[in-house]
Amino acid sequence: VGLDLSGVSFAGAKLEKTDLRKAKLAGADLRKANAKWANFTDADLAHADLRDADLFHAVFDRARLEDARFSGAYLFGANLIGSRAARADFSGAYLKDILMEEIDLSGGSIRDCYAFRGVFTGAKMAGADLSGADLTGAAMEDVDFTGATLKATRLSGATLRQARFAEADLDVARRGERTIVVR
Repeated sequence: VGLDLSGVSFAGAKLEKTDLRKAKLAGADLRKANAKWANFTDADLAHADLRDADLFHAVFDRARLEDARFSGAYLFGANLIGSRAARADFSGAYLKDILMEEIDLSGGSIRDCYAFRGVFTGAKMAGADLSGADLTGAAMEDVDFTGATLKATRLSGATLRQARFAEADLDVARRGERTIVVR
């Protein structure tokens, strides 16, 4: 708990069920790591590379994830509640049943993600790219989408109460059988 592992390479490492609470992993390389059920609560993973990692049910609550790369990662059932993930890239990641309540993903990306039943309540997604994401059944109450891009985003059954879309690009976003087109 609280180890300084900044910049260390864990590429391909087996970190299943590892307790990395409060660890300093800024700039660490965790590409293709097996970190199922790992606990990264309150850890610093700013600028870390987690591309293609297996993060099944991993916990990143209140973690620093600014500029981290999660593209292609498997985050089924992961928790990222209250994480600071400005400019983080989750493009192409598998986010089914993810908990991202109160996350700050401003300027980040969940482009082309599968986020079925994801929970994003109270998230900050200002300027984020959600293009091509499948957010079917997602809980997105009180989400700030100011200036976000939602081109071809699937929103079937998503709950969007009190969500803010000021200056968002919703060109051909889909909500159920209806298509949302804002020009």
